[in-house]
Amino acid sequence: MTRRLPLSLQPPASGGLMRSLLWMMLPLTLTPLLVTAFSFYRQSEAELTRHLNIQLDTLVNAKLIQIRQWANQQVMALETLAQDITPDALTADRASELRPQLEAFLTTHSAFQRVLLVNAADFAVWLDLGVDPARAPTFSESSLQWAKYEPRFIPPRLWPELDAETVSLIVTAPIASGDQGAIAVLVGILRQEPLLQIVAPVPGLGSTGQAYLVSADGYRLGVQRGSPRAQPRSETIRRVLDQAASGSGLYANADGVTVIGRYVWINDYQLALFVEQEWAEAAAPLENTLGLIASVTLGCVVLVSMASIFFTLRLTRPIRVLTEIATRIAAGDLAAQVDIQRNDELGVLAQTFNRMSEDLRISYQTLQATAESRARQLAITTEISRVAATYRNLAQLLPEVTDLIRRRFGYDCVLAFLANESGQLRLHEVSGGPLEKLKSHPLIVELESNSLLGFAARNRRAYTETQAEAPALHRLDVRLAEFQSEVVLPLAVGDRLLGALVCLSHKANAFSGADFDILQTLADQVAVAIESCQLFERQQSLLRLEELVLSLLTKAHRSLRAEDILESTAVELGRALGARRAVVRLHSSGPENGKALEGRWE
Repeated sequence: MTRRLPLSLQPPASGGLMRSLLWMMLPLTLTPLLVTAFSFYRQSEAELTRHLNIQLDTLVNAKLIQIRQWANQQVMALETLAQDITPDALTADRASELRPQLEAFLTTHSAFQRVLLVNAADFAVWLDLGVDPARAPTFSESSLQWAKYEPRFIPPRLWPELDAETVSLIVTAPIASGDQGAIAVLVGILRQEPLLQIVAPVPGLGSTGQAYLVSADGYRLGVQRGSPRAQPRSETIRRVLDQAASGSGLYANADGVTVIGRYVWINDYQLALFVEQEWAEAAAPLENTLGLIASVTLGCVVLVSMASIFFTLRLTRPIRVLTEIATRIAAGDLAAQVDIQRNDELGVLAQTFNRMSEDLRISYQTLQATAESRARQLAITTEISRVAATYRNLAQLLPEVTDLIRRRFGYDCVLAFLANESGQLRLHEVSGGPLEKLKSHPLIVELESNSLLGFAARNRRAYTETQAEAPALHRLDVRLAEFQSEVVLPLAVGDRLLGALVCLSHKANAFSGADFDILQTLADQVAVAIESCQLFERQQSLLRLEELVLSLLTKAHRSLRAEDILESTAVELGRALGARRAVVRLHSSGPENGKALEGRWE
């Protein structure tokens, strides 16, 4: 006879429904969570890589500008020395007379380690300071084939004749004499330390970040030949040297370590620039994020399992509804709401769930809008920087930059001020707003004035009228009275102030502090472009002056009569200076039979 137990002592139900619900609900709940976690991880990885590439590009571009400026300075310095040497009596026997002049040059130019005077005909060394002539290096036609035609920076390589241990940095400048061409060539041996001080710093790349230069023959600058790192070898370095390639990404460096880097082939100097950081260090924040995602996912798994078991035993329907809504939200439907009308804890949970869903939807929309705005601003900044880098004079740069800033950022008016030596900020370009009125009578603001423009320029920081107790520009000038708010962005390179950008809007309080980082970064890049234009214009002026002097000297040597020399001088000066008339007169100093010689150009 089978004995039945009391109801309270009956074995518990097998839990088939609970297990079925768990097997159904857990995949539906965890799959979107894992997919979301994986997507978040991949997005974090892509964002980290993008930020690293931007940082590497910024470092490489800044170093390229500094390297070219430094190399041009050394070439100009040696060229100036060559122009100061009188070539008429320059021979091998008289070369030693230039020793004091060369020694003085080495004293005043610390970047030069050594200066040689070489015969332009057979490249024999006439003078080498501090070196026995018997041990002086020899140069071949192929090694200095262009040296006797123009000043130049010789591509660095290992010159055993000069230094058997490290790569030699050489600049040359010819010493010419009229129609004879080059008589001799100055060869300057540069120290590597100033160039390495430009290349070495890698701010923001952690303890494993490094930047270095590799010559075309495969030697690393600044490393002794006997060192294992003197000739770094990797697939990337081989491709850069063989193909003159440039690029970025993940690759194995010479030590076999995976790095994220940017490499550029500098064709003018036959050098490869590498800026790198070990990927293990760069990806450390990403690994922390992965651990956090795993912990959160595991916690969610445990919580969902416990909650499913508990609520399934008591009441299945509300849990099923909540599970379905949670699945929809995890899948991206943030507008989903729980429709449970109860006055117990489940009803409170449903209402709380609805509020959380609404808050999450608002937060997600706000975050998405902010991310899109930042991405758009970064894209605009990149576009403006790329456009600014293509111009070499301010007359083209300022109109294009101010117009792009106004149109891309949606401002009503953008003003560009440049600082002059008198301590003033003078308006140079206007985009939008009362253009004709401002161009006919430009604005001039004193740097020490009690205005928002002067305040921001002195402090080298961006300000709006709500951040500083100083009168705004649109309140000081009646022509700008139609605008309601403004932001001032100083243009500075280092401690040197170049000018300022003023952005105006018809809306009140149109500028927020959240936009300052993007705008200031943009202003810094515009300042670098302005400085490059100014430097280029100064170099062009020097080049025109040198061409004028060379032309006058050439025509003077070709002329046999004083009248022809004076006439050529007047013509060349008149053309170079843009004068409508030029007169050069030469009077005899004797009291009798004095004759005046004259050259004219009209």
